[in-house]
Amino acid sequence: MVYPLNLPMYLRQFIFLIAITGILRAQKTNIEIIGNAPLLANTPVALTQYNDYITRSEVLKATQTIGGDGKFNLVVEGGLTGEYFLHIGDASHSILLEPGHLYNLEIPDPNGENLFYPTETDTNLLIYQTSNLDYQINYFTIYNYEDFANGSIRNKLKKFIDSMDLKYDYIQNPFFKQYKEYKLVELMSDASFKSQKTLYQTYLKGKPILYQHPQYMSFFNNFYTGIMSEVLRNANNSDLKNAIQNGTPIDTVLINIQRHEFGDDPRLAELICLKGLFELYYMPGYDKYKLENLVLELKAKSNTPEIKGIAEYFIQIISRMKPGSQYFNFEGKDTEGNIHALTEYNNKNMYLSFFSTDDAASIREITALKNIYDEYRKDINFITVCSSCTYASLQSFINEHKLKWTFLIIDPSVENEYEIITYPSAFLIDNQGRFVMSPGTLPTAGLSNQLYLFLKNQKQKNR
Repeated sequence: MVYPLNLPMYLRQFIFLIAITGILRAQKTNIEIIGNAPLLANTPVALTQYNDYITRSEVLKATQTIGGDGKFNLVVEGGLTGEYFLHIGDASHSILLEPGHLYNLEIPDPNGENLFYPTETDTNLLIYQTSNLDYQINYFTIYNYEDFANGSIRNKLKKFIDSMDLKYDYIQNPFFKQYKEYKLVELMSDASFKSQKTLYQTYLKGKPILYQHPQYMSFFNNFYTGIMSEVLRNANNSDLKNAIQNGTPIDTVLINIQRHEFGDDPRLAELICLKGLFELYYMPGYDKYKLENLVLELKAKSNTPEIKGIAEYFIQIISRMKPGSQYFNFEGKDTEGNIHALTEYNNKNMYLSFFSTDDAASIREITALKNIYDEYRKDINFITVCSSCTYASLQSFINEHKLKWTFLIIDPSVENEYEIITYPSAFLIDNQGRFVMSPGTLPTAGLSNQLYLFLKNQKQKNR
């Protein structure tokens, strides 16, 4: 590997890990990556970008299958400066790319985890500049860890921030300037260098909202994490709680956000609202379809294209598991290590449950399923899956409770796909592969009656 002669060893190692740079010029509006992955021939490779930093839904920008010689070429026409994600092999890498550059990559391992460039670094590239800044901040944080821990970092931190402003003053790239500003702001926030009120008034209130800037949005998301729950707790009347519970009106939610000391900028309120609703979506106790109504209202009400775009992707996330939509196939292993796909069981209706042998509620619900299984096994396939089980622990659990239906060990990614927040969780899927109850009723909460009514209605429709 060849590095620039003036590049310090620590930065060589750091850039080796972050794994990418540009070396040639491409068409001014295009982003292009040329890669060499000799051990990943015939493997798909893709470049994606977040649609937004609230839902973090990825949009495909370019894809290709690596050739038999290990070569690939990805081109994003009309690409914008920002954060992209390179998915290759079993790995995914976050990278900052700029239009008008061609990036050259070497991927030497069969997992795609190590990326590097074999040529000299253009020090004017954004990836070099941000990597250099990241190293300076990481080094300062680690070297002064004790001062951070005991709260005596203030003077050192002020000098460090001033030195970073001076060191990188020559770089006029707007994206880098924003990156540096909010990277240092996050450092201030972590060190309690300035009060939350000062941070809000200085770096958020009245400032441009950088919807697609990863560092701005990182600070925004960290700053506003939990704000919706806080507003709900502190609401002096029941209007907000009723709006969340009933799924309308969105104006009530926005008004309560703007009453918060860090939400009184009306331009920020809609983005804060979307972040808060998205947090509630992944919290137990909230009806996701009522939240969908609020998001639909906000989408219709807002005049901001970015807010409408985030709302649209939020709605898509909710709708993907809505009753009537198709279930997601996956593979799991039984206690003998045999692989089974969920599609093997869709000859009948399915009751799919996720559990853990270490969770008391899971044990209670799964054992309560025994009688329901005996009653409905002719019409329904019962499939119970676990991501934390071993073959031995799962078999022991089945034997101990004398369970007779299908149990599979799955990869944790399946739980992400099914948005499992708590154990146990369940879904009822019909014989056409469509969600009927999402989430489904648990055994001790009246499942037997729900299944009776479902099968009765199904038979009436099939007459």
